[in-house]
Amino acid sequence: MFLNKKLDVAIEEILDIDKLLAVSISTYDGLIIFEKGAGMLNGRKFSVEMAKIAKSVKSNLPNQTKKGIISSIYFEKNELLIGFMENFIISSLCERNVNMGILKIKMKEIIPQIEAFL
Repeated sequence: MFLNKKLDVAIEEILDIDKLLAVSISTYDGLIIFEKGAGMLNGRKFSVEMAKIAKSVKSNLPNQTKKGIISSIYFEKNELLIGFMENFIISSLCERNVNMGILKIKMKEIIPQIEAFL
């Protein structure tokens, strides 16, 4: 899916990270803006679940900290990294032994590009 050239390149850099399974950008209503690498996932269900998690997290935070949060959720076999931005959610599903530091750095690099695009 082509969003814009710079954003596509940045997302491809994230997808090149070893052990990364999927990247998704969605709205707080669960609508998919972008997804890639999620062949094993139901993209629509995944984005709806991310929206539910994001709404739950945001409802339990003080008003001044409701955007720009990146959170990790650990499962038995996978890890989920979710970024809660003002107008969108970016999430990455990874294998447990992914280099989470590199992934967080790459996600933080592309967030301003996504915000500018949206």
